[in-house]
Amino acid sequence: MKRLHMKHLLFVPLMIATTLPAWAGYDDGMRVYQQGDFAVARREFAADGGARAHAMLGTMYERGEGVAKNMAEAAKWYGRAAAQGDAESQNNLGYMYAQGEGVERNPAEALRLLRQAAGQGNAAAQFNLGYIYEQGELTPRNLREAASWYRKAAVQGHPEARTNLPLVEEQIESHTTRWYRRAAEQGDRDAQYHLGYMYQYGQEVERDSREAARWYRKAAEQGYAVAQTALGNLYHAGDGVAKDDGAAAAWLRKGASQGDASAQYNLGILYDTGEGVPQDRGEAAAWYRKAAEQGYPQAQFNLALLYVAGDGVPKDKKEAAGWFRKAAEKGLDKAEGNYRVLIAATEGPEVQQLRVSAGKGDRQAQVRLAQMYAKGDGVEKDSREAAVWFRMAAEMGDAQAQFHVAGMYAGGEGVRQNRQEAAVWFRRAAEQGHFPAQYALGVLYDNGMGIELNKKEAAAWYRRAADGGYVQAQYNLGTMYLNGEGVEADSREAFHWYRAAALQGYAPAQNNLGVMLDSGDGCRQDHGEAATWYRKAAEQGNSEAQFNLGALYARGEGVGQDRSEAVRWLRKAAMQGQAKALRFLAVLGEKGA
Repeated sequence: MKRLHMKHLLFVPLMIATTLPAWAGYDDGMRVYQQGDFAVARREFAADGGARAHAMLGTMYERGEGVAKNMAEAAKWYGRAAAQGDAESQNNLGYMYAQGEGVERNPAEALRLLRQAAGQGNAAAQFNLGYIYEQGELTPRNLREAASWYRKAAVQGHPEARTNLPLVEEQIESHTTRWYRRAAEQGDRDAQYHLGYMYQYGQEVERDSREAARWYRKAAEQGYAVAQTALGNLYHAGDGVAKDDGAAAAWLRKGASQGDASAQYNLGILYDTGEGVPQDRGEAAAWYRKAAEQGYPQAQFNLALLYVAGDGVPKDKKEAAGWFRKAAEKGLDKAEGNYRVLIAATEGPEVQQLRVSAGKGDRQAQVRLAQMYAKGDGVEKDSREAAVWFRMAAEMGDAQAQFHVAGMYAGGEGVRQNRQEAAVWFRRAAEQGHFPAQYALGVLYDNGMGIELNKKEAAAWYRRAADGGYVQAQYNLGTMYLNGEGVEADSREAFHWYRAAALQGYAPAQNNLGVMLDSGDGCRQDHGEAATWYRKAAEQGNSEAQFNLGALYARGEGVGQDRSEAVRWLRKAAMQGQAKALRFLAVLGEKGA
């Protein structure tokens, strides 16, 4: 894969060093980096903690700038930046997994990372994917997929993508058709089916239903289920063969018996209508059910209709509603209305009364009904139905409902995931003083999720929630003061907010409070008080605190020196994956577990 590309930074000429202001992370790190002061730059990037800073640390280790060249260390920093959504780092780490540089070679991870970067519009990653699919090095060769990615990169002006794209496009039609035909003529049933499909729909060949039927038949006679289904459908439609519902039923039965959901559904239709077989709604229901249980939405819908009518199955509105709901969840719009009509008929008196009140605009009834559906409390759990009632209450200004609607959009629960819509509803609830929504909006601003990244806005919303006693907001605000993100760096303020969260029992804050007391950052140094807070967090399973408490016992700072206690806490941390605990245990001459 010599033609895969990693990012290339644009460097400005080295500037004459001048007196610089106090460092503040990435921006000042870049300033001194461009001046060639790599040691200071590395320190600033490490302190920043953001994706761009992590990416630069990866670059420095990759190139050996101010540090010994170390591809494993480069991969570590690129990995951190990639996890924060940095597209260039995703591309770089994907390349490293593809090549086995700094990490163990992992084609699946390489493709995942490259797709992430390419999906964000990174032209280098788009080119790399195109090259991978063209060459078939990490995944089966796929020229159409290669052309698709080359095209995306070429639109952005990637020179090699522009060169490779026309060469690949010239190969696609003749290569694909020729390959399938050669394999089909040698008896490969998969190729026979695909060649039939190409003729049926005119893909890369002129549409020819007779040829489609001929190739489908060859694959069907070898027992290939999807080809049997396709041939049965052609007989039913009279497309490429004389219309023959008996032959259609025979071929569909062969495919259905092998578990092909489409064949099961179509065979169900034939029994439902009496085409090619004696009409038998019970047999229709049996085949619809087989397809429905595989998630086939049209079969789910048709089975529900039989339950509504009691035709071929016992009349059962609850069962019908369940199948309509499944079809609606698969995106079958016509099932939604039927479901809503039937669900009302299966509810108890309390739920029916709530529904009546909610329908008249009673916000409390709307919220209660939504909560019941969200939890499955007295009704069958149904996220879609919960979303409907939460939204009604939210649009009437109920802050709690607005918060729930935002959460459903953020997680894609009961609605299609939409982080921009989530941000809108979090803001509406937050502006009404809803503390969890204020915290959530802060998180969105802090990470640029569904909203433009803005650390200052994040800190402002964290503060509003923190002032209301919301513990996670207190912790995050403390971290922003510690790092100078969105606010002026202020260790005393950081200490104040960590303490507020720690007093509420929040383990990460208890650990961080211990760290500050341990070092005297923002407060009077007190190893004994640090040990107290480390212990509170460690007993809740916080691995950082377990390590820190073990280290205090090993050194005898704030607690009596006690090797056995040190080992006990360090082992707890090591068992949770703390590599530094393993190293400390090794120094003590102990094993990690």
